Amino acid sequence: MAEIMTAREAVERYIKTGTQVCWGGFSYTRRPFTIAREVIRQRDRIQKIYCTMNGGASIEEALAANDLIEWLETTYVGLEGIQPVAYSIRRRIQDGSIPLFEDYSNYGYATRTIAGRYGWPFAPLMAELGSSIPEYDVFGKAGLRGMKADGSWIDPRIPHGVYVHMPSKAAIAPPTKRTPSTAHASPTNTPAIRASRSCSCRQFCQRSPSFERSG
Repeated sequence: MAEIMTAREAVERYIKTGTQVCWGGFSYTRRPFTIAREVIRQRDRIQKIYCTMNGGASIEEALAANDLIEWLETTYVGLEGIQPVAYSIRRRIQDGSIPLFEDYSNYGYATRTIAGRYGWPFAPLMAELGSSIPEYDVFGKAGLRGMKADGSWIDPRIPHGVYVHMPSKAAIAPPTKRTPSTAHASPTNTPAIRASRSCSCRQFCQRSPSFERSG
């Protein structure tokens, strides 16, 4: 059963310094500004959060202006129809206030959240092929992916990988009877599929197709 509470209560209960928050909506449409404004109001308690989102920057620009972003995982960063550049985010990245910034394509990010929603460990896609995006594993280069010697995660908020190159002759597992079609990897004369790792907000995504938070 859904629990109803005020934005203030929700932020007090679920968001603290270091919480990973996946902001729903896209660009400046259908964004949960009520929660974002409440995070800003509670900035004396919440120092910085780890933001992940698909496209635009309206909420994240407000958070960056208040120096509330620790790490940022996103796609296009800008304020479409309002101003071309998200100036607060750019300023925070340039001065080192946001030390880690990882980029995806819009479609690549969307496939991660779909995989998270259904509990898949990855989702196949070809969208990033031909670009340099798969080479920029910012969190991996910072030593934040994978497990420690004792078997615990280095950082449980971050997936253990970004992209996995699949052999061109490999076929993706046949679908169940409920799935209308069979998907296969590309043949040998075309580029191989890359698998985009599941979104790290998987547990929350499994509970609701419209997600805003992961902790």
